[in-house]
Amino acid sequence: GLQTLNLDPSAPATEIAIKNFENNKIDIGKHKFQSKDVFASMAALDNINAQFDVVVVDPPTVSRVRRPDGKLFTFSTISNYDELTSLAAPLVAPGGFLVTFVNTRTLDAEKWEKDVQKGITSIVDRKKELFEFLNFAETRKKLRKRPDLRKKPRDRLLRQMATEGKFEVTREDIEKMYSFAKIDQWTQDVDFGWHESDRAGQYLHGLVFQRSSYLPNGIKIPPSPPLLTETSPVAKKQKKHPS
Repeated sequence: GLQTLNLDPSAPATEIAIKNFENNKIDIGKHKFQSKDVFASMAALDNINAQFDVVVVDPPTVSRVRRPDGKLFTFSTISNYDELTSLAAPLVAPGGFLVTFVNTRTLDAEKWEKDVQKGITSIVDRKKELFEFLNFAETRKKLRKRPDLRKKPRDRLLRQMATEGKFEVTREDIEKMYSFAKIDQWTQDVDFGWHESDRAGQYLHGLVFQRSSYLPNGIKIPPSPPLLTETSPVAKKQKKHPS
């Protein structure tokens, strides 16, 4: 059945999410909830090649978060949505969907969409470097098993192969792998404002993208781990919440 991983840095918001699941009689045993920094968590998930059929991104307008390098900064949908997208998009499995939302009064919808696209595009260089390293690591592993090759000759051979471009993957292949097509968009037209004059529905926008299913030959892709089992890297760090 359907399983989800829910990330929110706010513990009260996480508790509300759990309560909403329970109120709708959804078995929370099949769903994981974590009150953790979203930026750092998504970077960690990408590091273990976590993949999801659907990734939903719905940030607050402003939030204090921690970049993958560990530095704290103030996230803003106006200035940093591309960074958020660049971490979320790699978690979408081939053929899966990226769903993004924004509800910021001063953020133009057209600019926001460009920021989302910018974040997706930024994946390419990072993934190209990763897959080239994986090709190198796989070759090094095989060479270490050869009894006729000692360390120095092996290192010379690896340097020669690198010089000859044996580990390279084409940018075109990576661009095809991480190509996202926009398939839907909408603007909320229901007035749920906090004040009589505040028509919040004017500012809530949504976009849906579908990732390409393209998987080229010659690129070593690590398998996605079983994230929602009791022994998974995610479940091991699961914070216990009262029912």
